[in-house]
Amino acid sequence: MTSPPKLWRSSAALALFFCLRSSVFVSAALPLVDFNRMGNVGLAGSFAGIDLFDNSTSLSFDSNSSTLLSRASDGSLSKIGSTEAGGAITAGCVLGNTVYFGGSFSSFNGTSISNVAAYTPSSGVVNALGTGGPDGEVRALFCDASGKKVWAGGSFSSPGKAVAVWDTSANSWSAPPFGGLSGAGSEVLSITTTTGRIKLRMVP
Repeated sequence: MTSPPKLWRSSAALALFFCLRSSVFVSAALPLVDFNRMGNVGLAGSFAGIDLFDNSTSLSFDSNSSTLLSRASDGSLSKIGSTEAGGAITAGCVLGNTVYFGGSFSSFNGTSISNVAAYTPSSGVVNALGTGGPDGEVRALFCDASGKKVWAGGSFSSPGKAVAVWDTSANSWSAPPFGGLSGAGSEVLSITTTTGRIKLRMVP
């Protein structure tokens, strides 16, 4: 099952794009969306084409991996790094000055990082999130600013079944308060919030 493209609001100076195993940019008509009312917006997903930026810098990509790009205020794009061959970046969110991204990968820029990582634009550094994180594919990330936590959902069994929580204050992973999901094939595809409550969209 393919999940729809995800959007997240960002207060960071840079907007991030995931180039998912694609090395071709094709011009397309702009969508009829009033982006001025949405603030800073990042787009992630699998696209047939996108033309929301003007970039004069030549960028090359490995079609066998996923590449993380940074978009500056002048519209130019620069490469942050890539996963190993066969790796995929499928989710992201912003908390404070840190961009969190997840997917299915075992390394980023040649450094051993499993499925979830943190990127700090001010330093340009990508770090792993401690130990004991999701042991399988991450399909969704939600940054909870009030709790200073990052919720990860996907297809994994630990530290919680299909759901895990990264505490930015304690720098540690844990299962969610409800322990996780039941069912052998349970998978979380998206995580949002409604009136202060975390809401999951899942496949049982």
